[in-house]
Amino acid sequence: MFYLGDLMKNQKRIIITVLIVVEVISIFLTWKSYNAGKILENKVENNVTNEHFAFYVKENGEYKEKTDNTFPAGYHIDKNMTVCVDENKEKLDNIPVTVDEEGNITVTSNRTVYCTFYLIGNPIGDYIIDEMPKGLKKTTNPDDDLEYRFSGDSYTDVNNYICFGTYNRSDCIGEEEKYMYRIIGVDKDHRLKILKDSSIGTRSWNDEAIINAAWGKYEGLPEASLSSYLNNEWIKTLSNWADYIDNNIWNIGAVGRDSDYNDSSTIPGIASRIMEAEKSGILSSYVKSAVKIGLINLSDYYYAKDINGNTNCFYSSENYICKNWMNLEKAWTIIRAASAVTDARKYAWYVADDSIGIAMYDISVNINVYPVFYLKNDGSITYSSGDGSATNPFIIA
Repeated sequence: MFYLGDLMKNQKRIIITVLIVVEVISIFLTWKSYNAGKILENKVENNVTNEHFAFYVKENGEYKEKTDNTFPAGYHIDKNMTVCVDENKEKLDNIPVTVDEEGNITVTSNRTVYCTFYLIGNPIGDYIIDEMPKGLKKTTNPDDDLEYRFSGDSYTDVNNYICFGTYNRSDCIGEEEKYMYRIIGVDKDHRLKILKDSSIGTRSWNDEAIINAAWGKYEGLPEASLSSYLNNEWIKTLSNWADYIDNNIWNIGAVGRDSDYNDSSTIPGIASRIMEAEKSGILSSYVKSAVKIGLINLSDYYYAKDINGNTNCFYSSENYICKNWMNLEKAWTIIRAASAVTDARKYAWYVADDSIGIAMYDISVNINVYPVFYLKNDGSITYSSGDGSATNPFIIA
């Protein structure tokens, strides 16, 4: 026998059950956000664990699956390479993926999805600017080709060590004469300008004293023998890493005597006046082509000491105030002596012994060579690891 009260109770149960089922179906049909959470933590959010996602990171030039839950600093997800599939392993296209500032990854779908993400480092120039390592400063000369420069008295004042030629830090540190470089600065296109940390040996700036020998191919001018050697012979030692180097038209305008720049009343901004000379001069009117390998400019040396360029670095046997992080030893710069100098055709500027200042030297004499070049900023070179210190140099991927 059924009683009305029991019937009403049963109807109530049925209604509640139907409502629950409807709610479940509604939830299932609703577009849901599956959030991996910070990869730093093994979170469970929205009933989806990190097991729904796989991560690969670019190391040593290749992608390798990550076995831990760390999201390395300076990396981002390459959305163009992200692959998502459903439970049947069918590829899903146009799945919205977002990453917030804390590294939370959100995948929005109306079904359960499994995604594979590829982590790549930020472009190395962007990373350096974003992180502002020790010693990196914004340039003060509006005509400077570089937007940021490393400036400091010694190698301990700047974190600008970078490995080039290997992806392996141990190899880089163990064979630093082959692989270790220093970042001079970052230009307005976010290309890194880097300097080899050790000499590749001694060579003459030019085999013979020819006035206006050029750096690279200038129409109607002979190419300096050192330019030819670096861009045709030495560059081969870099193997396929040379592909990462950008072509550049180098500032090679001649610089005159120190008396043209170091008047005590006009010392402030001395480097800017030298840079102006480097960008002008007789060679500026020639049709020229870009080459990959150069040397430091005089202005590079000045700004490495003082970001404002106010320190007088012309050589004096008692002048030790220009020692800086470059720590070059009797090394050529790319700049010739101006024609106002007696027998100018015979001289180019060099960094004097013990890196205490700059002076002129006979171009036919063999002294140390420290190659300089710009790294491309086309997405092919990204940050991998490191803080730029001597024991933990930047590694690129």
